[in-house]
Amino acid sequence: GIAQGIAFLLTNGQAVAGFPSPYDKIGTSDIRGFPGAVVIAIVVFVVLHLMLTRTKLGVQIYAVGGNAESAAYAGIRVGRVKMIALAISGLTAGIGGLIVSSRLDAGNGLFGAGDLLGAVAAVVIGGTSLFGGIGSVVGTAIGVVMIATINNGLVLLNIPDFWQQIVIGCIIIGAMVLDQLAKTARSVIRA
Repeated sequence: GIAQGIAFLLTNGQAVAGFPSPYDKIGTSDIRGFPGAVVIAIVVFVVLHLMLTRTKLGVQIYAVGGNAESAAYAGIRVGRVKMIALAISGLTAGIGGLIVSSRLDAGNGLFGAGDLLGAVAAVVIGGTSLFGGIGSVVGTAIGVVMIATINNGLVLLNIPDFWQQIVIGCIIIGAMVLDQLAKTARSVIRA
């Protein structure tokens, strides 16, 4: 929020445009016939998947997300792990911002502001628990494809934007209810 506010102050809330020619290649070029933005997204997904499933840091992130107090008792430096997770989140948001600003040849702090609901929905649909400790990059990728397909279908059906937000919100609530039911079922099975 602070960085966004400073950016708005520096630009007077106006879009910044007219980037150098090589910059627009980031989001608009093709790499062996595939859109460059898609290739970048796939690389980021693969790197994050490997980091979460094959490294000590990945195990620590899941542990802290599942139960920070237990993770601390296990000797995990909870604050450090949370800071690294936030830094990774910021890095991936920055990569997304580079791609969007490159494709539009402009940048503004409001670009993508309306995408938060869809992003949360994609993650929840992909199986990530909003209560922590459960989720995967592969599930998130599947959730992204599903939300993109739903959004595209709603646009093709000429559904007004505010109804699209309601539909996505209902999907999030439904996914959270299913998550809670699954959590309850797992605890009953363990008992």
